[in-house]
Amino acid sequence: MSKTLIIGIVVVVVGALALGGFLLWQMQSASPVPEQQTPPPAPQPQTLDTSAWQTYRNEEFGFQLNYPENWKLREDNGPVLSSRPAGEYENGYLENIYIDNVPIKIGQEMLDVVITNTVLGECGAPDCQHPAKDKISLRNFGSNSFYYVFNYLFEGQYGVVYYVKNPNNNTAIRFRLIGFERSGKNWTDVNYNVDEELDHILLKQILSTFRFVE
Repeated sequence: MSKTLIIGIVVVVVGALALGGFLLWQMQSASPVPEQQTPPPAPQPQTLDTSAWQTYRNEEFGFQLNYPENWKLREDNGPVLSSRPAGEYENGYLENIYIDNVPIKIGQEMLDVVITNTVLGECGAPDCQHPAKDKISLRNFGSNSFYYVFNYLFEGQYGVVYYVKNPNNNTAIRFRLIGFERSGKNWTDVNYNVDEELDHILLKQILSTFRFVE
């Protein structure tokens, strides 16, 4: 093979490589560079402003909580938080939160305490119906765990009950909210959800401020 031929082959190869590199550079330059997508900011949890709420402290049961500034505290065989005077109704229901203390026997589990002290449906003692274990759920508000039961009573009246174990003694503090079915709603409807009731939402907000005190 002559020297001239070898030089020609080298020139052709080098030219081909240079042309390929140039075309590759053009293709990369023409390709749009994908913009870096900034993830949307995570939704911030809404914080309830309770700065204007009143504070209720119960020395006997050993706890305190906050409740709306326009609510009243009264006594009715125990403390009652209410948006209205006793016996005053509005829109077919009454916003009353009853608070009391129930004993825990030595060795008794909280589930048994809830079952023993909760009555479901319209009945008369000693034939009252009590909730089954699968009807009781655990809900956390703040640093406390509350046992929850939906409590249908009678004649369109519903209720929710929350229990929290008192670490200072062998008792549990019970919160009972009693309301009435509103127009267009019925607790037996498939779509009925008591958690959507405004008075129950408020009760959960109140429980989020609950804490034990010395």
